[in-house]
Amino acid sequence: MQVLLFSLFLTCICKQEPDDEDDSDQDEREPHLQYNETWLENDTTESREPKVYRPMTREGLYDLREKRKNEIQMWTIIKEIIIYTIYLIILIIIARGLRDPSAYYMRESMQESFIGAEDPVYSYPHVLEANKYWEWMHNVVFYELVVQNWYNGQPPFLLRGYLEDRVNRLMGYGILRQIRSKPNTCRVADVFTTGKENFTCTGLATFIYEDDKDYCEYWKDPDTVMDYLKECQNEAFRYRTADELDALPTLSKPLDEYSGGGYVMEFRGRTVQLQEKLKELQRKHWIDQYTRGVFLEFYTYNVNVNLFGIAQISAEFVPGGGIHPSWRFDVIRLIDDRVLTRVCEILFACFTFYYTIRILRLLWKYQRKFFHEYWNWVELVLVCMSYAAIGVYVLRMLIINEVLERFAYTRGNGYMRLQKIAIVDDVYTSLIALLVFTATIFYLKLLRFNKRIGLLSATMRQCWNDLSGFGVVFLFFFAAFCFMFYMFLHVNMFEWRNLLTAMESTFGMVLGKVKFDRMKEVNLLASLIYFAFTVIVGMILINIFLSIIIKAFIQARLLVKSDVLKQTSDHEIIPFFRERIRIYAGMSSRPGMKVAPMLNKERHGDKHFHKTDDSDVAQMPEKWDRFMELINAYYFNGELDVSDTASMKEKNKFKHWSYS
Repeated sequence: MQVLLFSLFLTCICKQEPDDEDDSDQDEREPHLQYNETWLENDTTESREPKVYRPMTREGLYDLREKRKNEIQMWTIIKEIIIYTIYLIILIIIARGLRDPSAYYMRESMQESFIGAEDPVYSYPHVLEANKYWEWMHNVVFYELVVQNWYNGQPPFLLRGYLEDRVNRLMGYGILRQIRSKPNTCRVADVFTTGKENFTCTGLATFIYEDDKDYCEYWKDPDTVMDYLKECQNEAFRYRTADELDALPTLSKPLDEYSGGGYVMEFRGRTVQLQEKLKELQRKHWIDQYTRGVFLEFYTYNVNVNLFGIAQISAEFVPGGGIHPSWRFDVIRLIDDRVLTRVCEILFACFTFYYTIRILRLLWKYQRKFFHEYWNWVELVLVCMSYAAIGVYVLRMLIINEVLERFAYTRGNGYMRLQKIAIVDDVYTSLIALLVFTATIFYLKLLRFNKRIGLLSATMRQCWNDLSGFGVVFLFFFAAFCFMFYMFLHVNMFEWRNLLTAMESTFGMVLGKVKFDRMKEVNLLASLIYFAFTVIVGMILINIFLSIIIKAFIQARLLVKSDVLKQTSDHEIIPFFRERIRIYAGMSSRPGMKVAPMLNKERHGDKHFHKTDDSDVAQMPEKWDRFMELINAYYFNGELDVSDTASMKEKNKFKHWSYS
């Protein structure tokens, strides 16, 4: 049965269509009569002569040469598409390996443990002053950062160094780091300096005014106390530099920028000792009026999902009073031993080298003209970002190996910081994301054989100049409204607290994202100006923008229709590819289906190509001679000399033809 089915399959796929054409013209010899044979139809005027080889004309050779060139060009495009598709798939696999579906749930679990406490009183977003902060430290951080006893009172054997969730292992231990500002870092108004009351002014730290002195307990100056006393040896009151902590500056906070150093309290030791240490710091006013930022920082590893957790819970102490809480939890993959990912990383390096050679060859061939093409710039940027990604990847692996060696050496109990790894990994992930984005956009060049893609490119070329001018006008209107809203709302609305957030909020207003009720409560004039902003930007400018694109699209469509005859063979690649698949599958070409694109003779402007088919033109003189011989034989009884055209004109016998 299997043999029968396989035979039927081969018969259907590999069958050859019957050849109905007459191949008598391809015989080596013409048929000849024997002595006792006669022709069924006597034709005295037509003699059977052997076929004579006729060389192909110049026009025919030109057509065949153009067909072959176009076929080679289309095969080149197809191979380029296949190679680039493999490259894009490799990039996507590498990008996919940097992310894990479990990362979101791990981050949510860590954030819910420290930020969203069961008791709303201890919820971190409600921490708005120093006493609330200490309550949160005693009732939330202490019970979540250090593993507690089991529900039956038994100690958590073999779980030392874990968080309370018992699945995340601490990388070393957590720290509580404080940034302080120097006294008298801002100027007191003269009207308040004449009285008996002594005012002290302390502003933001901003690197310049950050305090870096060593103190005794209660922040006493060591010059006024004997520094060898025990109270001056408390490590929580001694400054540690960024190099000692292996830390980098923190620049992404809403209020200020902070260095990597500070006054540090370490979360290590027994549970009772940690609890007593927190109470001691609160009692000795570790947080006072000069405190500008307190950061709880710790790092974890979850062996179940092979992911690392990075946590920084910040409390910025506003000089005007109060606390601005913020937090960030990141989950990243630093160890990936999957074979597929490793193979794709090696192939990515090989493809980068391949495209480098390709760009160098194009530069050598076209020199300055290479930079006149937009897609060449895209490919050059793609290769540069690839080399940057490879360099960052090497740096990332070196830092990871250094941290893992330290973890193994200290058995997970020594001080480790993953801040540098997190930044390098973020840069590497951003480069891979940009590579995937740029590579996907570059795919439009490879799809240039699609006429719709060509129409899109033509539209962008048509509207580029108009859009540039429109962009300048839009920028001026946008900046004017942005500054106006900032002046009205920066004090009362968090979204408008500085110029950067004001620009973000103004752009959101273009998309309809606005807190109008709150704006109306804060400033009535701002709400009225919002209507003017909606009319000018949301209605007039946006409609002008759409009109420019629509006009360019219409012009591009007319231009494409008028240049149909000038289109290259790239647009014929789909029929070519489809027919090749049919041939490779064992199916012959359909009647009239071209294997390679035919050259449209009219688009070359050569007068020689306006003739009819080469075979008909070559046979025309012979057919005319036969036609004249038949007329002479049947109507003039052979009296005319058809070879002498001049005598025929003189006798003017063509006027006396008779059909009788």
